[in-house]
Amino acid sequence: VGYSWYGLTVYPGYELLKRELVSLAGETYAETFHVPLVLMAGALATVVACIGVTPAETARIRIVAQPDYADSFVSTLKRISK
Repeated sequence: VGYSWYGLTVYPGYELLKRELVSLAGETYAETFHVPLVLMAGALATVVACIGVTPAETARIRIVAQPDYADSFVSTLKRISK
């Protein structure tokens, strides 16, 4: 679940953020600072994607380490969030 979220969000997020950052920079600065803007878009997209991966990985590890902790993935997430 976590890495599905990552795959579904990181590339579209990168593309969206790249366009927004280039637009905010304007034509002159976007051309001059193309590489830093692209790197920043990638880093920001990764941060957003990791927000979804972290809870899912936490639940997965808890299920593997303590099989009797909860009945399902969703119930594990609910129990961890309390």
